[in-house]
Amino acid sequence: MPTADIVKALDGLSIENRNMVINYILYLKELQISRRKKDVSKRFGIAKGKIQVPDDIDECNDEVAELFGI
Repeated sequence: MPTADIVKALDGLSIENRNMVINYILYLKELQISRRKKDVSKRFGIAKGKIQVPDDIDECNDEVAELFGI
């Protein structure tokens, strides 16, 4: 939405509501900037060596189905 359209949309609002909308837009802008700054370089592998994953994850399917009454 072009800036001119946003300004037109704000024209009919009270000053209080206009300020709330502007503050919300600024919040969204800051949120977007902060998400860009996150260090995700170590996201994968963070639990390496801390959890064990079985070779066959389907090994206990019958037992799990029984727990759910299936």
